[in-house]
Amino acid sequence: TFFSTAGRDKILRTVQYFSRFFAYVLFKKGATKESIAFWKHLQAQVALSRKLFRVGKPFNHLKLAAKAYANKTQDPILRTTAVLRNVFYTGYFSIDSLVWLNTSKVYQIPNFKPIQQLGSRLWLIGLIFNLVNSLRRYQLASLQESALLAESGNRLRVWAHGGHAAARHLAQ
Repeated sequence: TFFSTAGRDKILRTVQYFSRFFAYVLFKKGATKESIAFWKHLQAQVALSRKLFRVGKPFNHLKLAAKAYANKTQDPILRTTAVLRNVFYTGYFSIDSLVWLNTSKVYQIPNFKPIQQLGSRLWLIGLIFNLVNSLRRYQLASLQESALLAESGNRLRVWAHGGHAAARHLAQ
């Protein structure tokens, strides 16, 4: 919904990407420069607004990293990738806040391009850790499924061969 941060971000993202798409369509159709400029400007302003709404996100990811680190019972690969993913996202969203400061001209940061590139790298590394985490979850789920299928197969074999009454009960 519009009343949650995630809901507002989805709506603004839709407006932002629609504006970009519509400016492209207008350009291809040979529309006036003024009409194309309007949609490009709208896209840029919505993108800037979205960055402002994300200013507190580094703290959320820092909290998630601490929570994942504290979970000593979780699979070590899942735990490590969750911690690192959130640490890198913390860095990305922190730099994203600096991008907002610089782009909105609240505070101009000299030689800002390398900082922006670092933010993109942090985001990419966070995505890679997220991918590794997802692949590990898939692997663990597949192993669990195989174990459950093997276990149910063993129960059925015992029951089919006239095994003990308790084994027949387990198979049901």
